[in-house]
Amino acid sequence: MDFVRRPSPVFSIAAIALLACLAGGCAARRSAEEVRTWISAYDRDHPLVGSVYEVASGRKISRGDLARALDASDVVLLGEQHDNIDHHRIQAFLLRELIAAGRRPVVAFEQIDVAQQDALDHALAAHAGQSPAALADAVADAAGWQKSGWPPFDQYRPVFETALAAGLPVRAANLPRSQMKDLFGTKTAAATGEDPSFAFSPSELASLKADIVDSHCGYAGEDLVGPMISAEKRRDRTMADVVVSAAGQSNGGVVLISGFGHARKDYAVPFYLRRLVPALKVASVGLLEVSDDALHEGDYAALLHASVLPFDFVMFTPRVSNEDPCEKFRAGLEKMKSR
Repeated sequence: MDFVRRPSPVFSIAAIALLACLAGGCAARRSAEEVRTWISAYDRDHPLVGSVYEVASGRKISRGDLARALDASDVVLLGEQHDNIDHHRIQAFLLRELIAAGRRPVVAFEQIDVAQQDALDHALAAHAGQSPAALADAVADAAGWQKSGWPPFDQYRPVFETALAAGLPVRAANLPRSQMKDLFGTKTAAATGEDPSFAFSPSELASLKADIVDSHCGYAGEDLVGPMISAEKRRDRTMADVVVSAAGQSNGGVVLISGFGHARKDYAVPFYLRRLVPALKVASVGLLEVSDDALHEGDYAALLHASVLPFDFVMFTPRVSNEDPCEKFRAGLEKMKSR
């Protein structure tokens, strides 16, 4: 769950309540003018805030350079901290840049289950010709957003309205919750439907396990970690399958909107894309909140239980909160542990 601000690894704020139920998851300081563009309130003057880091070259690049790099890719993964509205504004900006470059990508969303695709299509057809805002409202209603556990829809509205204003296809990408629930009654790869040809290396599996344990603040016991790993792998494979299917139907490529844990190159969606369609050009962007005790780009690899930052590009932003999520979600975590 992408909720722990260290920054956190895998899971989302929405998923922690769900998994509890299922278990029973140095640049100069910014100028005052630039700081005012941020909505998130904490650490706006951190030395990394606003910078874009290209992992392969180990250098900072401009947002324009990032947009051009994404335009050269078939698949773009824009990995967010779910409750950080600045991340959704950046996603909308990068999507607009792709559109301005002449691209018409399919836009897939982790926040909508694949079982909801028909309802999504019907809602958009029923509201055809209406404003982007009205179309976005129709999407939210079709997805049952208000009761979904995701952050308020208005935080995501900039991304949806950008896509819908351009007439881009919208795809649901997440594993249905009913299938996630089923995984908590299984113990083996065969039972969960995991393909042995997609087996992780020991280091990849160790990173995923460490992220899950860290995300759950020590409350996830061994009896839960296994099913959580299976659930995470199945979710990533589902998103990868949606991306591959969409890429085969679109000349404009695909943009996946997801938590940054799903955009990781080591064990998440890019892992499966490399094996499903090796020829796809994939660009992964991690939008990361800064940490007080991590002042250099390389410091964030260890926070993500990786030897190097597991993205092609990273953009650093202020934090939306200083609240300790282990305290904020203690009741849900304790309930999960007791199941």
